[in-house]
Amino acid sequence: MADYARYLPETVTISQAFWFTAAGNFLGSLLLMVLGAYMAASYPNFSAHAGLGLAQLFGPLKLVAALVILASLFQVNIMILYSNYISTVTILTGLRGMKRVRLMVKFSIMAVLTTITTTIAVLTQQKFDVYFSDLLAMLVYSFTPWSAINLADYYVVRKGAYAIDQMFELDGLYGRFRTGALAVYFFSIFCQIPFMSLSFYVGPVARILGADVAWVPGLIIPTVLYIVVERTHSPAPQRTQAKSVLPQ
Repeated sequence: MADYARYLPETVTISQAFWFTAAGNFLGSLLLMVLGAYMAASYPNFSAHAGLGLAQLFGPLKLVAALVILASLFQVNIMILYSNYISTVTILTGLRGMKRVRLMVKFSIMAVLTTITTTIAVLTQQKFDVYFSDLLAMLVYSFTPWSAINLADYYVVRKGAYAIDQMFELDGLYGRFRTGALAVYFFSIFCQIPFMSLSFYVGPVARILGADVAWVPGLIIPTVLYIVVERTHSPAPQRTQAKSVLPQ
């Protein structure tokens, strides 16, 4: 929502964008969780072979169901590779000032990324659930401060007023790098360390509480610090020349 709401028509209100996004995320996640819980409770061996177990429910059509599940796995992995490739190319082209990526370069990047991810999958297959849980936790540690900074910037610092065209200008209103925002972001991740709980590390606060509550400082610290930094060091033109993108 934070990335794409700015492209919605002006007739779409903030409440509509929020509730439709929230409902889609909630219902999509809830339905899959309910199905997974039902299957695990009804079929004891389902969790060991989820795909095959699901296909068995279709009786004589189990082969067709298995092929559909297999096709969906290919689709998911292709999308993951695509997302990985886009993120990598965005970084490389930005750093090197490239306007076009040659075909062989594209294939080379995808081959390297596929090799890395396949190697990780093979090495972690015996404890996949542990490593996957750690990965999800680290994503939370990374995205929580990022989300806090975005929300603070939108609702408190700039109050929805952005010069969209200036976001694509390296030397525009917003500059090449927001050093203050980057400093706040990395400092906020550092502040979460005592609260983290991973398979290979448990912070002192998490050990005392018996729970991972890193998201609490991950929300509060970057929100407060970012507002202070931006209001103290951000030049006035960035708040006055931008046009509001809030629905009128």
